[in-house]
Parts: sequence; structure tokens; C-alpha cells
Amino acid sequence: MEKNNEVQSLYLGVDIGGTQTKIVIIDQFGRSLTSHAFATEADNGVEHIVQNIIRISELLFIELDITKDDISAMRIAVPGTVDPLDNSVRWAPNIFWNDVKLASFFSSWADFEIYLENDANSFAVSEHEYGSAKGYKNALVVAIGTGIGAGVIINNELFVGSNLMAGEIGHMCLYPNGFKCNCGQKGCFEMYASIRAIARIARQQGHKCFADDKVLSENSVGGVIKKLIEDAKIGDKKAISIWREYIDNLALGLSNAVRLIDPEVIVLGGGILNAGDFFIAKLHESMKRMSIESSRCMPKLRQAYYTDNAGAIGAAAIARIRHLNKTK
Repeated sequence: MEKNNEVQSLYLGVDIGGTQTKIVIIDQFGRSLTSHAFATEADNGVEHIVQNIIRISELLFIELDITKDDISAMRIAVPGTVDPLDNSVRWAPNIFWNDVKLASFFSSWADFEIYLENDANSFAVSEHEYGSAKGYKNALVVAIGTGIGAGVIINNELFVGSNLMAGEIGHMCLYPNGFKCNCGQKGCFEMYASIRAIARIARQQGHKCFADDKVLSENSVGGVIKKLIEDAKIGDKKAISIWREYIDNLALGLSNAVRLIDPEVIVLGGGILNAGDFFIAKLHESMKRMSIESSRCMPKLRQAYYTDNAGAIGAAAIARIRHLNKTK
């Protein structure tokens, strides 16, 4: 990044996921300047993740020829519920955190303001500000990954609810007495419609990808999904059957959310969207069958504009918005 005499405000966004953690730096205009992703390794504990975030951030500072002093604010997105009063993570089952005072781990390093945010809310802000939900007053932005989370936009504002739990659709009960979730409940939506779910369905149906070491070596679940997409596109009956079961479960959960929120648009993000038009078309068909009034109550379905770094970009965008509002 070229230095000039104009003072620039830069914002650091971090998205801690169940599998990967992503870091982005944006400028005062919301433009992404650089980014990096690395393995979260949640089993190694909070301090391990924090030290990796600090280490990678400092490498990005060097890349841009900046220092910590150039960062105005930082926002960290986590896959769970956060408490903005003490900057702690109340509950994040997919990374095994409960009551973690995350911001305090950065206190000796950061001279700038640090905020925490739910990862799906960060994703929703990035899509509403800059992406596929831009221009819609009411939107449901859904992140499909290791789990499922959603950000809810109502009248152009992010809605978080009374206890900051709005959008936790991954833990809606889809099937009582179903598969046990990391949250402790049974039958949660994300147990049937996350990326883990489609891999489980493929295994249960005995798809050939589980006999192919090359497929399984491609990040396991990612390799399975890639193979299922390829097979479905050439008409493989078993792959189509697996997708149908998965998509019907996803459609059921989303249809329930539609009846509650009544959004104009649902924006979907995650690696599962690599299935492209095939996936969106089949999901639309399934949701239409479940709709009360198929023509009037069906929201538009859109693929997320941001693919790899949506949560981190959203976190940085929220840091920018909050910082600018405070300095007005």
C-alpha cells in the first residue's frame, strides 16, 4: 500500500471459524487491502488461536507497510453468542468455548478498540453493505459451514434480539430425538443441513467417494462435496438422491425461518454453494413445495457475493461503521 500524507483509517477484521480463521484489513472506504486464512485448531485452546491471530496480523502489517498505530479498530467474529458489555464469548459450541473473555487476551498487544461479533452477523453486514443483500430492507443471510448461522436484517438494521441470540437458526429443532448436536440438543437444523450433514448422508447411502482415498484427502468433507457436485452434474442417481435429501432438510429449516421473519431475500454462503445453479434451483423447488402461498411468500434466493472472506470483511465493516459513528 502506497503511503501518502493523507491520514487513513484502517480496520482489522477477524473471523474465527470451526475449521479456518480468516483475517482482513480494509480501508475507510470499505475496500479490502489484504487477507490471510489459517487453520483454527480449536483443540489447542484460546491462547493458541489468539497468538496465531496476532502473528498473522503483524505479517499483514508488514505486507502493507503499516504499523498497529494505523489500525483504528478491530472486530472479531466468532461462531456463537457474544456479550458486548464485557467483550466475552458466552457460548460457541463448535470451537468449544464457554464464557471466554476473548478481548482481554489482546489487551497487551492492541492499542486500538476491539469489539466482538457473532460470525453470521458479520457475514450479514458484509452482504447487506456491499454484497447480494444490498438494496433489500429485510434479509436473511445464512452461512453454511461446520454449523449453520444466520444474520437477520430488518428495516436495513442488523437485528440481534433481546439476548443477542437472533439468527441462531442452526439450533432450531428440525427432528426431535434426532442426531445429537455439539450444543447438547438433539435434532438441530445444522445436524441435517451443514457441510457435515451432506458428508454423513453420503456415507449412509454408501456413495463411492468414501472408497476413494484421493477424494477423502481433499480436506475430507470438502473432497466429498466436490465429488458429489461432479457426479450430480453428470446425472449419477445416487449423488442426486444424496443432494435431494440434503436440500429438502435445508429447505425445511429455511422455510420455517421464512414464516417467522418474512424476508425479501435469502443470501446463502459457504463452500456448498460451489454446486452453483443446480443447488439454488433445487433448493428453490423444495422451498416452493413447502411454502404456504408459493408465489407470494417465496423470498428471492441469492448466492453470497463474498465467498472466502465474508465474515472477516463483515467484522471489519462493522468496526468501521461503529468507529465512524463514534467520531462524528
